[in-house]
Amino acid sequence: YPTDPDRAFNNYFFNQGNFGTLAFEDLWPYRGDYDFNDAVIDYNFNQITNGSNAVVEIEATFILRAHGAYFHNGFGFQLPVPNMAIKSVEGTRITADYISLNSNGTEQAQEKATIIVWDDSYQVLPQVGTGIGVNTNPEIAFSVPDTLQVKVVLQQPIPLHGIGIPPYNPFIIVDQQRGVEVHLPDHQPTVLADQSLLGSGHDNSI
Repeated sequence: YPTDPDRAFNNYFFNQGNFGTLAFEDLWPYRGDYDFNDAVIDYNFNQITNGSNAVVEIEATFILRAHGAYFHNGFGFQLPVPNMAIKSVEGTRITADYISLNSNGTEQAQEKATIIVWDDSYQVLPQVGTGIGVNTNPEIAFSVPDTLQVKVVLQQPIPLHGIGIPPYNPFIIVDQQRGVEVHLPDHQPTVLADQSLLGSGHDNSI
């Protein structure tokens, strides 16, 4: 960024053009079929830093490769900073009314900055043909995945160690039920999650 006084370095995770993959099972707190194809999401984050190596902006790329679910699931991630630390969020796809956003694009009523990338997987990766889900059955026509570019601009620079490591705290929202969140192991639910689900079914959360 030779002409930009606020931005200096790209910090990709994983490398520019390389992606990690998230896979979720949406019948939690039960094991369900345990095939982890209800949301298959490629991701790449770029933590853009200034000359002092503090983060000023996060650019995230998400590709919903497949969702083998009847449910219309949402997807988001939470950063380890307060809502007020975020200046703006761009590039999300919100089509339903069960998600409420602050003026800066973060989700309302959250203690930490929470970005809902999409609220309905079927709006991001539509079905082609019949059946349940998309791109999980080779006998059904392939649907070309869409790529979402999400930009999160910070109010003030934050040191790299204060912003955490991508993909931060990603989760899905099951079938537009805002309280039903499915996170990666050992990642905390947000304050909008239904805490009564923890330790129920096959879940062994303490």
